Amino acid sequence: MIKNNTKWFLILITLVLGSCNPDQFGVGKKNATISTTPVATGSTFVCSDFTQIRPPVDLLFIWDNSTSTKYISSSTKNALNNVINYISDRFDYQVMMAPLIGSGNSNSYFFSRAGSFPSGVSVIDKSNAASIISSFPSVSGNSESGAKRARDLLRTNISNGIFRQNSYTVVIIMSNEDDNSFVTGNYGATNSQKINYANGLSHDLLCLKGGYAGGSLRNSNSMYNSTCSNAPKLNSSMMRMLTIAPSYNCQSYFEANKVYRTMSQNIASAQGYIQTDFTDICAENYASIFDQVNSVIADQVIKHRYNYWPVAGSNVEIDPSTIVVTRDNGSPVFESSSSGFTYEGIQNNRDTRYFPTSGEPYTGHVIKLNGSAEIIYPSCLKVDYQAPRDYFGYCHIPNKPQESSIDVFIDGVKLSTSSWSLEKSSGNPKYTSNKNIKITSPSNFAPKTPGNYQSGYFVKLSANAVYSNAQTCNVTYLTSGN
Repeated sequence: MIKNNTKWFLILITLVLGSCNPDQFGVGKKNATISTTPVATGSTFVCSDFTQIRPPVDLLFIWDNSTSTKYISSSTKNALNNVINYISDRFDYQVMMAPLIGSGNSNSYFFSRAGSFPSGVSVIDKSNAASIISSFPSVSGNSESGAKRARDLLRTNISNGIFRQNSYTVVIIMSNEDDNSFVTGNYGATNSQKINYANGLSHDLLCLKGGYAGGSLRNSNSMYNSTCSNAPKLNSSMMRMLTIAPSYNCQSYFEANKVYRTMSQNIASAQGYIQTDFTDICAENYASIFDQVNSVIADQVIKHRYNYWPVAGSNVEIDPSTIVVTRDNGSPVFESSSSGFTYEGIQNNRDTRYFPTSGEPYTGHVIKLNGSAEIIYPSCLKVDYQAPRDYFGYCHIPNKPQESSIDVFIDGVKLSTSSWSLEKSSGNPKYTSNKNIKITSPSNFAPKTPGNYQSGYFVKLSANAVYSNAQTCNVTYLTSGN
């Protein structure tokens, strides 16, 4: 029975030892491992920018200065102040104030945000605007020609810069009456005559606006031809005519202020706006006179344009071949010299923006965007990249090894003895303090920084055995004391 137990014990020992890899494990063998980190990756997501500027708004205030007016009061002055204060906060404004009954630019005044000094008009500070209307010379009589006055003041003051190209052009008429200049006597015109006159003058104002291809409003009262070819043009972003005048219910002998109301409606509707540009002067509620226009004046946004784009800071290592550029809609920007991107390396204060001015400098890794790859607000770009791959030409052994016992494995695969050599001095294993095991490339064993420093004994790998990121070098060995 004892002999049988001994037999089975020897068989068990044989099986256990036979199941181990004799190349990798042995009695007294030590294990030294170097594990490298994966390749570092990075990503940037940057969006283009814009500049918001005050939209240009040119206003023409035409104020009733007839002796019969009853509505130049503190209410109308406050209304004027409300409008001026509003546009001062939000718009790049230019304002001309003129008496309703007058000739040319006589007794007219001007002020602007920029402090301009156009010719042919008196320049004032905006704080004096409300008091100016009280200084307009009073004119006796009932004849009023506010429609022609608006047209003539606009066309006269285009060349001197009071009314600018591509601006929002707004005419505000405050009147105690309706325009009655086209008939003999006081308000002897019929409704159809008033509408006909209003249409003819509306045509002229729309011609001055520019971009008006109509002609249906033109009649014998118009100054400009049906195509507006003989009219100077402002090319206004928008033109409106706001009227503060009495309604039919205010003074029964006025018939709903047909001329001014019709002109306000014509000019608004010709541009696709709902007509809300008439305010009843009798109600003395003028504080919101400018509200309906404000809603359609768009804040101007200058879209920035870019032909360079940041990738990463200058302290980051990048492998240019790994750069991937993607638009915010998911479409890729391919590397190309004509319509994609090219890697420019590390740049110092490189202006990334070229419009509306050069700017938004960046220091670090930069790509150049070519042709259709250039970025315009509000587009964004995502840039992904990897660091350069690291290479390691040595495996570390912390204790003095017996050379004949050494086995080297890369990722668990044993290397042949021809793929490595133990570093020695005078025929013995060589100890090295702070050795950089990172190399430039498999074909260049020059040390690479930042390095990976180890102290101890080392095996040097052949070029075809060099390991890299996310790999492991394992060395088994017997120490010289075994």
